[in-house]
Parts: sequence; C-alpha cells; structure tokens
Amino acid sequence: MTTPTPTIFVPYHALDAALAGTAVGQWIDVPYSAANFTASPGMTWTVQAADVITYAYAVIGKLLFLNLYLDFTAVGGTPGPKLYAALPGGFQAARPAQFLALAYDNGWAVTQFLVRLPSDPDYIGDVVEIARIDGANWTLTPNLAFVRANLWVLVA
Repeated sequence: MTTPTPTIFVPYHALDAALAGTAVGQWIDVPYSAANFTASPGMTWTVQAADVITYAYAVIGKLLFLNLYLDFTAVGGTPGPKLYAALPGGFQAARPAQFLALAYDNGWAVTQFLVRLPSDPDYIGDVVEIARIDGANWTLTPNLAFVRANLWVLVA
C-alpha cells in the first residue's frame, strides 16, 4: 500500500503582491543599496556591495525568512549601540521577534537581533536591529564588523 504524498496549498491572497511570478518559498536576492544599512544616530554603518555575501529572503504565507551574511563592514562616527538592516521587499513585521545570531564587533562575537513593531517606542522603521547582547556600543572599526543571521518574521 502506498502512502499518498501530502500536498500543501497556500492561497494566493496569503502572499504579498510583490511575490507575483515568484515561486512560493523561492529565495529572492535583495538588490544592493547602501541605504539598506544604517546605524544609531551619529554612527555610520558602511556596507559596500562587495561586503554582501548574502542578503536574500523567501516568503511562505505570512512568514518571511531572511538570510543575511555580511563581511568586512565598517562602523564609524560616534559610537552607538545599534546597526540596522532593512526588512526586504517592503514588508512590515506583524509581531516583534528576537533572535540570537552571530555577528562580530571588531572580531568578537557579541550580538542579538530584534524586529520591532510600529507601536514600540524604540521603533525606527521596518528593519532588523543588530545590537550587542551586553548593550554596549559598537566599536568603531574600518572593516571588522561581520553579520551572520538566518531569521524569520511574521509579516503583515
């Protein structure tokens, strides 16, 4: 007796219009833009195109998966506690999320990742917030900030 293979149906209305023509769950590369990477007021986070190993996302229903892999990025200006990477595809988080992921501040593994909602007083936009887990400021460094993250966010 053969067991039937289950089929999963995702109704089209559950997908964002931006995904029309894209297979459900297919990874979509985010086009490079320096504007996707910002930092706390007074601080700069410089991510050049060559620093982006992977910045891609996939959506299944209302769940956005994000793969962020950045090498040799620079932190400058006035030291601050947060780096920000834009949520891709114009998506907005439907619920807050917190992740432990890997990032290096001047060569030391240190971070956590947060996604906030507009109702949060610390909300600055539809971004992934990258902060040291100890709450300290990022070290100013010409090319020693690295980010590694695989995370998922429920989107509106």
